[in-house]
Amino acid sequence: MPSLLEKNTGELFGHIERMRSYYSFFQIDIADGDFVPNRTLQPEDIGAYLRTNSPPVKDLVFDIHLMVRDYASYMQRILRLRLLLPVRCVLVHFGAHLHEEDTKKAPFPVGLVLNPGDEIDDVVKNYSSLDIFPEIQLMTVEPGFQGSPFIGQSLNKIEQLRNNNYRNEILIDGAVNPETASIMSRLPCKPDTICPGSYLTRAPDLARAAKTLAAITEEA
Repeated sequence: MPSLLEKNTGELFGHIERMRSYYSFFQIDIADGDFVPNRTLQPEDIGAYLRTNSPPVKDLVFDIHLMVRDYASYMQRILRLRLLLPVRCVLVHFGAHLHEEDTKKAPFPVGLVLNPGDEIDDVVKNYSSLDIFPEIQLMTVEPGFQGSPFIGQSLNKIEQLRNNNYRNEILIDGAVNPETASIMSRLPCKPDTICPGSYLTRAPDLARAAKTLAAITEEA
């Protein structure tokens, strides 16, 4: 699932158009410039582009990764995109103080995002069950910018989550490329989904890059 962090809607949907031959699931990153030191395009930007340009996205599926502090208001803003963009899940950071009650009231399924510094023991204490989350995404970089250095220790949390009886989908986001994907393929507990970003968006030969990653994950 490609992870797309862009400041320009034209570039965002340009990447989607380039990649749709290889992927049907995409993750759109939205940053507020407060929770992380970067500001990307906002839900209203996406909505305006979709209404004006009508790109073919109905056959695709999207997760929205909120790198924001006020996640509740962003969910309402994303709700207005529902007729324009097929949203599967909205991912919210543990560090944004995601409350369990808010996951029940949310207009979308809500996944949890853990930064490299977040401890699984702290997460477990905050929720009645980890299985309230259909997805947990582990960041293997400090979030906010693409191209940040890989933090391999975050991969230990896959096994920790499984040991705490989490049975739903685990995603890895951050510095995903053939080298780091190979590391993940050798883990005793592997992620269900990897989310490459700049490796794909900056690839001079997208077909070859996508094929390389697919081969690694299939071997795992």
